[in-house]
Amino acid sequence: MAGNRCADHAYVIDARVTVAVAAGMVSAGAAAIGVLARASAAPLVAGVAGLLAATASVAVAAHTTRVLAQIDARYAHADRMRRDFLRRNPHAPTTALLDGATGLFTEALLHPLLEQRLAAARRYVRPVALVAFEIDQVADAPDNERRAAVVAIGALLRDTLRESDAAFELGAGRLAAVLDETDDVGAVCAVERVRGALANSEHGTRFTLSAGIACYPLHALGAGQLLTEALAALHAARRHGRDWVEVAS
Repeated sequence: MAGNRCADHAYVIDARVTVAVAAGMVSAGAAAIGVLARASAAPLVAGVAGLLAATASVAVAAHTTRVLAQIDARYAHADRMRRDFLRRNPHAPTTALLDGATGLFTEALLHPLLEQRLAAARRYVRPVALVAFEIDQVADAPDNERRAAVVAIGALLRDTLRESDAAFELGAGRLAAVLDETDDVGAVCAVERVRGALANSEHGTRFTLSAGIACYPLHALGAGQLLTEALAALHAARRHGRDWVEVAS
């Protein structure tokens, strides 16, 4: 659908360019006739102005067409990632990309979605933050209490973050979040909002969160490296004890 819309826009742009070029050529022709007829210089000025306007229209249209092509390519890339996942996991239902209990994305979608966000960040020169969370006391909790904590804290994470951010469940009491247009300072603020919301919830007396933060382009340039840095920062936070936040170095 997006590709069709972009093609339609490109068609309209091409039509406008054709009209502009034709107008410029007519103006230039009128100027030439005026000069040959020894009329005033006004037709020549008008003709040159029309020709310059047509040239500018061509340049703007060419740039716009390139941008639309890049948008098409981005949508096509996302669709290829989805098809590739389904090809490699033919028996996985589409709900395997979303955890029904927490409402968070599953780990299978983390790497491809992070790749897509980084591609957009490179295009527009904007930062992206990846946060790896661990529920500190979850390993010591009984199975039913552990799952209830993951569901509750996952829902809290989803509700606290912005709509443009993406939250994931990684298993074993670990969660993750991809924060668009966020540097390391903004990521720390986001983590503190989540930790504050947990402290004020019914689970705040039983559980705390540790977190590791890594940012593009400050700590890593690729999705795999960014995930490695975030998990390393989480391990460093856990070495300090519970309820700790660490930023990748």
